[in-house]
Amino acid sequence: MKVKVQYTVDFDDIPNEVSELAGQTKIWLFDATDELVKLDVSLCDEDMFRAATDAIVNIENIRAVLARADLRLQDCDDLLRGFLNLLRQQEEDDELVINDKITTPDAAIVEDAGVE
Repeated sequence: MKVKVQYTVDFDDIPNEVSELAGQTKIWLFDATDELVKLDVSLCDEDMFRAATDAIVNIENIRAVLARADLRLQDCDDLLRGFLNLLRQQEEDDELVINDKITTPDAAIVEDAGVE
C-alpha cells in the first residue's frame, strides 16, 4: 500500500531535497538496469521453461522498480512546481512593493512639498 508522507523543509533547501530524491531514484534505475541484464542472461538458458519463468520474475522486478521510480519522480515534479509557484509569488509581491513605493509618495517628500 502506498501512502503520501509530508514533512517540512526550509524553502531554500527544496532544490537540495529534490536532488537527494533524484539521486535515490537514479540508484533504483541502476537496479532496474541490473535486472535487465539478468533478464537477458536468463533468456539464454537452454531450459526454456526455466528461462521463461526467470524472465517473468525479472520483468516483474523491473516493472516494480520503474513504478517506484515513477512515483518518486512525480514527487520531485510536485516539489519543483510548488517551489516555482512560490518563487513567482515572491517576484509578484516584490513588484507590488516596488510599484507601491513608486506610486505612494514618501511622507517626508509630501511635507517638503508643503502638501498636507
